[in-house]
Amino acid sequence: MPMYTVAQGDCLATIAHTFGFADWRTIYNHGSNAEFRRLRPNPNTLNPGDQLFIPETADKTEDAATDQWHDFKVEGQKTFFRVQIARDGDEEQELWGKPYKVELGGLVFEGTVSDSGLIDFEIPPDTAGGTLTIWSDARKTQIGYECPVSAGHLNPVDTISGQQSRLRNLGFDPGTESDEMTEQLRAALTAFQHHNGLPESGAADAATKAKLQQLHDGV
Repeated sequence: MPMYTVAQGDCLATIAHTFGFADWRTIYNHGSNAEFRRLRPNPNTLNPGDQLFIPETADKTEDAATDQWHDFKVEGQKTFFRVQIARDGDEEQELWGKPYKVELGGLVFEGTVSDSGLIDFEIPPDTAGGTLTIWSDARKTQIGYECPVSAGHLNPVDTISGQQSRLRNLGFDPGTESDEMTEQLRAALTAFQHHNGLPESGAADAATKAKLQQLHDGV
């Protein structure tokens, strides 16, 4: 099978689903993708233009009597949507324990933010982006927080789009998505640096990118 070129918005779960694999690790861990793994050690982070080898799917057969009912279970890697509402002050903590709604590509997921600020549920592997809404009260009469969200889409931290996504998700507005360094992105970087005790250069230096990865990616 030919090489696949990663497009904007792709993640390993969606690519695996497109090519008929139940588990994205079948592609990621394939021997022909050793260089890809070296380039992208975090499988949740891809960049448009990355080259990924797609192996052939393998058929599997099972013997079964024709005069009986049989249940066959297909094992696969589940895909989850996870958002952590960080505790950065009373305003953020007030959203803990409140009802939420996530609309993703025509699908609606509803629940309650956990007592630790976590939103976590399983989604189909080909789910697109949408909107997250959290209400300030149990009766859903007042919206406390609302923002656009993307499922499975995260560019590397050394790209401008990757920095913008992480800053936006951490509550620092970098402005409209762009491939160029803008004044609003510099302002967001400066605010992030000030908030985390880093030199306020307004540039995505090594220390700033490392802190973005630590707080956003958990690495």
